[in-house]
Amino acid sequence: MSERHGDVLRWAAERGLAAAVERYEPTRDRVAAHRAGRRAATRALAALGGPPLGDDAHADGRPVWPRGWTGSISHRDGTALAITGRDDHAIGVDLEASAALPLADARFVLDDDEHAASAAAPDPDHAATVRWSAKEAAFKAWNEAAAGALPGPIDPRRHLHVDVRGDAVRVEARHELASATTPVDGRVWSGDTTIVVVVVLPLSPP
Repeated sequence: MSERHGDVLRWAAERGLAAAVERYEPTRDRVAAHRAGRRAATRALAALGGPPLGDDAHADGRPVWPRGWTGSISHRDGTALAITGRDDHAIGVDLEASAALPLADARFVLDDDEHAASAAAPDPDHAATVRWSAKEAAFKAWNEAAAGALPGPIDPRRHLHVDVRGDAVRVEARHELASATTPVDGRVWSGDTTIVVVVVLPLSPP
């Protein structure tokens, strides 16, 4: 995402969030990606005056964020991206290769309307990947807001719907998930090789 990460960092800062990028050697060993994500999160937290992110994780793999803070981490092909903020929001970020989901395979995760919209786009594989990436980011935000207790299992084709308007995305929950979640809005950045989607869900005070 090197061609767009500056835009992501500025967008986050304008919203009282912080983003950071760390590089790692892309290998089959996921430890390097995990560590890079933690380093990026610690840098982002520090930019807001927050404490470092520790190594603890919840049973579902989510990081244990310091009290009063939250965030989201994604990594792909040697780049780890973290976005953090205060815990009055839930954040979801997803980083994908620009055509990671070919349209031919997209019916497994996109509903009929999403598939048709992707097929009509100038680059159908890219458009399908944007919608899939938005679902991934929204799931992260909703699941963090639910403290890992989002009702499941999640069927991305049946339960989640994405609208894309230019660089804006909105993800809505459908059917039995609708009572447990609220729509999330976000932003997509598309570079030559990478897609970044970030969604932010404001949370009501406890």
